[in-house]
Formats: sequence, structure tokens, C-alpha cells
Amino acid sequence: MSSLQCPATMLVLPCSGLKEVDLGGLRIAHVWCDPESAVFAQPLATNLGLGVTVRDDVSGREALSDIADLHPGETVLVVGSDVTTATEVLVDADGWSRRPWPKDAADEQTAD
Repeated sequence: MSSLQCPATMLVLPCSGLKEVDLGGLRIAHVWCDPESAVFAQPLATNLGLGVTVRDDVSGREALSDIADLHPGETVLVVGSDVTTATEVLVDADGWSRRPWPKDAADEQTAD
């Protein structure tokens, strides 16, 4: 990334399996969720000592863009009831990139 702006990193997660999520020592700045996911996201945020922002739509492109604008250079969790696969989304002035999360999940899927 050639931009001077630090990328916002969003870990977009389904609410199913959230209890087992291993953040691997990542520094998380905030937790975002939709109303249906709040019951799952709140305990995780509490365990991390973080606040939660509930928004009607968290996984659409406009919502992710808004969240990225609020968190340049930070990593945030985005928990959505309509999310089916954990994804890492990086946003900076150069654009967007997406990849499976955790990073080794793609390797596990192709190892067979």
C-alpha cells in the first residue's frame, strides 16, 4: 500500500462460533455489530474491555466504509448476523482488500 493513510483493518465475523474466536494477540480497538448479533458481541467486547456500537447494517459496503473512516490504523471487530465466513477487510486510500481470516484458514482449505 503506497498511501500515507494507515489502513483500517476490520475482522468481519459471523456471530456463530464467536465464543471460540482466537484473536491471536491482536490489538482490537472496538466492536461493531448489528442488533441481532449484540447478544453475542457484547460478552466478547466485555472480555476485551471494549465498547460495542450497534448499527442496523454492519456488513454492507457503505457500513464498512463508514467504520473504516472512524478507525484508520486500527483493527476492529465487525459481527454480523448475515455474515457466513470470517473475513479480514483492509481499507485505505488505495482501495479495499479482502481475504479469509484467520490468514491460515485459506491454507487449511487448500491443504487437502
